Amino acid sequence: MGLMIFLTLFVGFSTVDLYDALRGSNDIKLWISVAKQVAFTSALVLTVFYYIKWQNRWFEQHSQAEFKLKQLELDMERASWLVETSLEWNDVKGSTLPNELMQSLSRNLFSENSDDAEDVIHPADQLASALMGSASLVRLKAGDSEIHIDPKKLKKSRKEIQLDD
Repeated sequence: MGLMIFLTLFVGFSTVDLYDALRGSNDIKLWISVAKQVAFTSALVLTVFYYIKWQNRWFEQHSQAEFKLKQLELDMERASWLVETSLEWNDVKGSTLPNELMQSLSRNLFSENSDDAEDVIHPADQLASALMGSASLVRLKAGDSEIHIDPKKLKKSRKEIQLDD
């Protein structure tokens, strides 16, 4: 929230700066103002998208915890009913509850369904992974050196690392 407020202030200040640059005649100041406006606005939009996605994930986790607690409560009720039924069977029939009946009544009792939801990923990471997924080779030039990134080799090395674990 603080980052969004901070970026909103910068977008406001850069809008005022852009308005002043549009009224002036200096082209360099105009281009710098446009670049700042685009950078701050895109950073604000990406931050808002990330915040919404993060909040959605948090609410999803919260609702899953609520459902698990409700399921635990229902399982406790069912287990209590099963114990009472077994005791009544013993009193009336003089024998234990048959295994087949006990298994069918206690099926999925206290079983946990694990749904692993996806982690929250920043939109910039999604964009980079989309670009890397469609690119056959990425070359980054930094000063006199050049870095070559091959997505196919990265996938192979990721699989090898997972196999080692």
